[in-house]
Amino acid sequence: MAITYSNHCNLHSMLYLQIISWYSILGESVKNKKMRATMGKKLLVGFIVVVLLMVVLAAYLTEVSQHSLQQAVGTNSIMLAGEMLERINYAVYNKIEELQLHLKDALLQKTMRHSNREFENLDNIQAYVNQKDQEWVQTPKDQITPFMQVLIHNELSNRLRRELVEFYNNKYGYKLFGEIIVTN
Repeated sequence: MAITYSNHCNLHSMLYLQIISWYSILGESVKNKKMRATMGKKLLVGFIVVVLLMVVLAAYLTEVSQHSLQQAVGTNSIMLAGEMLERINYAVYNKIEELQLHLKDALLQKTMRHSNREFENLDNIQAYVNQKDQEWVQTPKDQITPFMQVLIHNELSNRLRRELVEFYNNKYGYKLFGEIIVTN
């Protein structure tokens, strides 16, 4: 087969076009790689920015939630304390009324009249009270004087101890009344 000038030019043109085509493909490939690398970096930076925004938002929401929770707990605690105070006041007033009922008791009234008559016979009531009080305070806790015996173990004391002190101790498991003092 004979190669003519026109065939040679066509072959040369085709080869030239083929080289240009490869070059453009290779050039685009290099450009695509650079573009892909740039796009990858942009996507990575964008992802990091989104993650950082999410972390900042989570920290902010945590702080706001904590503040709201503290306010809610504080408000509920105040309401609960107020409710408890009302219940305690109610219980105290009930016990005061119960003690007032005992003031009308016949044995209590009789014991008070007897004590008042004894005090009427004293010359200096305050000196007598001070002396007995001093004796009571100075007596060791494991001893009971005759005067103390009369006050602690008389009929009224035993009844009040049984009806108030022991009753509530058995009912609640603790002493509601530590001691009950009846004075004239």
